[in-house]
Amino acid sequence: GFDDVHVIPAGVDPCRLTSISPSLATLDDLDATVPDHFVLNVSQLLPHKSQHVLIQALHILQTIHAMDLGLVLVGTVRSRAYGRGLEELGRRLRVRHLLFAGRQSDAALATMYRRATVFASTSMHEGLGIPPLEAMAFGVPSIVRDAGAVAETVGAGALLLPEDAGPVLFAE
Repeated sequence: GFDDVHVIPAGVDPCRLTSISPSLATLDDLDATVPDHFVLNVSQLLPHKSQHVLIQALHILQTIHAMDLGLVLVGTVRSRAYGRGLEELGRRLRVRHLLFAGRQSDAALATMYRRATVFASTSMHEGLGIPPLEAMAFGVPSIVRDAGAVAETVGAGALLLPEDAGPVLFAE
């Protein structure tokens, strides 16, 4: 209901990591934990970020579609109960190649973006959504849930799923 509203750039540099050299230690960690193809999610581990949807989608891809695909979750656990719940969900569904990477350095994060097959964000609301922009700066195909300002942020550069997209749609 406000008149004269303007959208201005947020002042972020989505290419900030593209000039950073790969981390050999991170490459070793990835090689030891996930297959050559993996989904990357970069976000705090909180219920509204909905990483449980990605774990369920990975379960579908591994069991129904017989895909040897991994999932790397990068981000600080902000809710211990949710973090434990994610780990338990992965165990209960017998998901293979699930890496809880925690907070990472810029070099490690740049390495993960370079190696990722696809970036996915299942967040239920976002004010901006910088990780999809960073993934796209590395040329990583991105799948994001249409939440908050994400559609405006990614434009036509990412596959935009409906706000109520669940594990089946993310898997497909």
